Amino acid sequence: MASKDQKILKVLKAEIDGVPERYKGYREDLGILLEELLKSEHAHSISRTSIVKIIGGLVNRAGKNLHEKQTGTKQD
Repeated sequence: MASKDQKILKVLKAEIDGVPERYKGYREDLGILLEELLKSEHAHSISRTSIVKIIGGLVNRAGKNLHEKQTGTKQD
């Protein structure tokens, strides 16, 4: 991994660590979302996947997860 990429990851990790916990495990969930986004971008750079749809799905799923954990209700 390039030094520039490592610095970006370090900054992103620090930002996630500074985010208030909206529920138990919130920061961990953000880290997982970031990992999924980065993996999707990498896959897109290799095979030209439909990155817009993938990111939209990941963000939508994260939003539903946040809502469910904050309200205690499951979204369909």
